[in-house]
Amino acid sequence: RRSTNKGEHKAQLHFSIKVAKTLRHKLWDSNALVTGTAVNLRDSLANVYMEGKEWTSLAVGSAVNNTLAIYRFVRDRSTTMELPKPLVPVRDHILLPSFRGVERTVEFVTSD
Repeated sequence: RRSTNKGEHKAQLHFSIKVAKTLRHKLWDSNALVTGTAVNLRDSLANVYMEGKEWTSLAVGSAVNNTLAIYRFVRDRSTTMELPKPLVPVRDHILLPSFRGVERTVEFVTSD
């Protein structure tokens, strides 16, 4: 039901303006809500970054260790396994020098 009384309409308008100003002051002008939200967001992002960084470091370390273990196993087996005579030159002149080349490359890349 709409009011036809000008005084009542003016009071409702005044009340609405007062509510809007109060809300603006509480939510916008005080800036507490925005600041609190920004701080929480910053802290959450910092936690995600630090946990992600730690997890990535562990994953890379594990992958490197597993790759190194597999490489050493294959290298050791290839140097000690019995091969038919026609394959011995392949091992001695191609496979073993390749292992040494890989090791020298890794030493070079990881050196200071």
